[in-house]
Amino acid sequence: MTSENGVDIQSNNVILDVNHVQTDPTNDVTPVSLEQCMDWLYTNSKKWHLIKFFIVGLAWVPFSHTMLQDQFLRMVPKDIQCQTPTNNLSRDQYIPKKDDGTYDECNIYIRNTNYSVPIETNYLETQECTQWDVLDENFGPTIATEWSLFCSEEWKVGISATLFFVGVMVGSLTLGQLSDRFGRKYVLTGAILCQGILGIILAVVPNYPAYVVVHFIIGSLMKLSGTTAIVHATELFPMEHRDFAGICMESFWLFGWLSLAAIVYFVRNWRHIMLVTAVPTALFILYHWFLPESMPWLVSANRVDEAEIIFYDAVKVNKLRLPKRIKIVDSNKVDEEESRKYNPLDLFRTPNIRMLTLVLFFLWTFNSMTYNILSMNIESLAGNPYLNFAIAGLVEIPSYIAAYYIINRWGRVYPTVAFHIIAGVFLAASGLVPVQDSPDLQPLSITLAMVGKLCNSSSFAIIIFFTAEVYPTVIRSMGSASCVAFADLGSILGPYVLKLGSFHYTAPFLFIGSMSVVGGLLSLLLPETWHRPLINTIAEGEKLKHMIAINKDQKDHDANPLIDGEDTTNNLNCVHYNVGQCVSAM
Repeated sequence: MTSENGVDIQSNNVILDVNHVQTDPTNDVTPVSLEQCMDWLYTNSKKWHLIKFFIVGLAWVPFSHTMLQDQFLRMVPKDIQCQTPTNNLSRDQYIPKKDDGTYDECNIYIRNTNYSVPIETNYLETQECTQWDVLDENFGPTIATEWSLFCSEEWKVGISATLFFVGVMVGSLTLGQLSDRFGRKYVLTGAILCQGILGIILAVVPNYPAYVVVHFIIGSLMKLSGTTAIVHATELFPMEHRDFAGICMESFWLFGWLSLAAIVYFVRNWRHIMLVTAVPTALFILYHWFLPESMPWLVSANRVDEAEIIFYDAVKVNKLRLPKRIKIVDSNKVDEEESRKYNPLDLFRTPNIRMLTLVLFFLWTFNSMTYNILSMNIESLAGNPYLNFAIAGLVEIPSYIAAYYIINRWGRVYPTVAFHIIAGVFLAASGLVPVQDSPDLQPLSITLAMVGKLCNSSSFAIIIFFTAEVYPTVIRSMGSASCVAFADLGSILGPYVLKLGSFHYTAPFLFIGSMSVVGGLLSLLLPETWHRPLINTIAEGEKLKHMIAINKDQKDHDANPLIDGEDTTNNLNCVHYNVGQCVSAM
């Protein structure tokens, strides 16, 4: 049978009709996989790939806005003052003092406000203050200042952040499979548009409970749009170039970061910030016309004819000539072991897989926690929070460049170890700087923290790809999704780690610094996957050797240090897997 687009379909394979592109008519029809088609297309001209990559990459701008702006919506000013009646009495007559001699801005003396004669305050009872003035003139309205979430009510600020990240976790666990079922294009478009509509609603909510509910839903949709975008972007490219695509997606995250820095610097009102970031998402309706569906997803969904149409459109855009008539066939075949049902217990049944799972859970939890504290709780650093936020964004630039070049020179494990340990040392050092006693040392503390953040961002970028490479094909999606859940757990716990500062100001950074060093040492228990074919089965996964064992037996396994026994590199098939299942962590 023949479709109206001139596509001949036989037995779910597609005979490519080349009437609308240039081909060599003398050649016979040749069956090829989609991966081969994409590799040929990218090798001969990158125009179509770069155009579509730019289009889908724009989705990460509202993604980064939503993720990062939360801290400015809920920021609590440090310099507040309980409001007192206007008369000739001093603040000493209204506000009690703490043991250190500073005013207790959470309480006020109970007295007749019409009485203007001083009375000995030792005889007055106190009650909680209900209205405050923000002394920082550059500090705009936030949910804390608008709804007076200070003192005994300040816990609500932390809860709002926690519930937002709970929404992110719920989104990753429940909505993450929507793009696998319904496709990348329309799930991505719908998630961004709904996220924008809810952002506008959030800008006009009347009270705190409504804010928490709407913000929770936004968090779940944000995770869906972010993961679907990175999946779609990487699936645009041949397999050997997908790590490059994943790293380059971070440039759109960075653009969103720096544009948000400009927004929050000039627009301090939290409601206005929401409107400025939410309204432009309406432009993503244009995805309907300008964003193609993912060709790998179409092939996996047995819609090969539609993938062929997109492929020929790419050939036409690139003005290429096909060397011969081709037939796209699905090369993804699974054996008996790969086709059986797997469950989360398979991550722990066997010793080797169990070890790498536990190590990865630790790394994802504390990488995410550290990144959350340094990127989404920037007010915890000394100095101007708006300037610190912009600096933290600029630090992302060298971190991603360093990650890309280093992993292509020294592999995965050693850079992961080094970035974790260096980050931990600098973060701990930042926490030890006595900024409370010596404010002049604030630049030193910030500089140390930013170096730590640079290494943390690099290690996180590596771990995302490392996870997809180290798990066997049969449990890769499940393993990656489980790691994402632990990353969300780290984000949830991040604000509470900052509360350790109430015991001692050095505690939060000493904690995350020490955990980063521990994570670096634990990374030595992971196997090196650089220039190694992907493993397919759990049995092959049990033959993986961690770096300590590789170093110990290097002479005996120099030909193939990844696998025990004989050199079986050529026997490990580098399968064509669904990248959407492997990089959803991003």
